[in-house]
Amino acid sequence: MDCVIVKIVPLPARVKAFTRANSDGSYTIVLNDQLCFDAQRAAFFEEMRHIVGGDFDCPESAGAIESMRHARAN
Repeated sequence: MDCVIVKIVPLPARVKAFTRANSDGSYTIVLNDQLCFDAQRAAFFEEMRHIVGGDFDCPESAGAIESMRHARAN
């Protein structure tokens, strides 16, 4: 992971954040501008766990990855 770009933009209320793998090997984390700072911070670190954890190289669906990550956290 060479570069992570962070953007804070309007998103639907149900979406806290998402990450996009860019063609140059960098990642863009998009955070919901409606969240308070603490919620944005938590969402940022959740997205970073996906990047560092290699989830973008995983053949599983995003929903399956989320389920596995949350099961490990509990």
